[in-house]
Amino acid sequence: MNVTAKVFTCNGVMHDLNLLNHHIDHYLNLGINPKNYIIMLNTPNLFCENLREAKNICKKTGVNLVHVWEGQYSSDVMHKIRRELINIYWNKDDWVVHADADEFHEYPKPFLEFVKDLSKTDITAVQGVFVDRLDSNGILKEVSQEPSIDKQFPVKANADSMRLGAFENTKSEKAHGRKKITSVVKMMMYKKHLPTSRGGHIIGEKINGKIEVPSDLKYYLGDDLSAHEDILDINFRKQCPLKVHHYKWHSGVIEKLKERADLYKKQNKKFWKDSQKTIDAMEFNSDNVRIPLSSIEVF
Repeated sequence: MNVTAKVFTCNGVMHDLNLLNHHIDHYLNLGINPKNYIIMLNTPNLFCENLREAKNICKKTGVNLVHVWEGQYSSDVMHKIRRELINIYWNKDDWVVHADADEFHEYPKPFLEFVKDLSKTDITAVQGVFVDRLDSNGILKEVSQEPSIDKQFPVKANADSMRLGAFENTKSEKAHGRKKITSVVKMMMYKKHLPTSRGGHIIGEKINGKIEVPSDLKYYLGDDLSAHEDILDINFRKQCPLKVHHYKWHSGVIEKLKERADLYKKQNKKFWKDSQKTIDAMEFNSDNVRIPLSSIEVF
């Protein structure tokens, strides 16, 4: 059986263009063939200079499966197109490597060896823990092409704890019987047929108001990480062998958060508040915006 792992990613060229070179390099260095790197470029219009530059980056790196999505970003639309593209480009037994524009995976062994070993098992999904990567002073700075992105953002932290009251509320929900904590966990790989949530944090789809989980769902680490009793313990997450390094916190994030907060508020979706809470927790100075490192959990 010929099993292939293929990357799916979506890059919003107005905010995350500077991540693209780093992202492609990371996954190609893991061993992904450029023909197995499938990207969706979200652009406000087809004559956007950033779109032209993104296409050139893809061409130079040998990435040819490029789908252009014109219009305002919406997670619902993105989720729909993602599923359509997976149905087109992935074979029955292929692995979907779920890697958003700002997500760089870390595996416990060389990636191709990891995939080969998985093919000998009945595992169908691989989860990892989020590791937010920040500037050494917490400044939301522009991503440069040099040095490597891990050197530009060396601090490892949990920026979710920055949102005013958000992390405390999550702990409270856990204490009061909430079964899953998904904000610090992300799907890294899964079989083509498995449905993911809109944000890619869990496997399952909502049917008649209830999350239905496929009967063949089996996680690499045995249990669903989001339901682990110690998932909110940062030391537990630090020891997890599977990590999703999250390079969201750069100069483009404020405008992106504002746009999504405005959109979701208009759509009457309550998670607009998450984006607004994150903006409100930032420290706005005359010459920069920064995440106050003293207010978050640092690995």
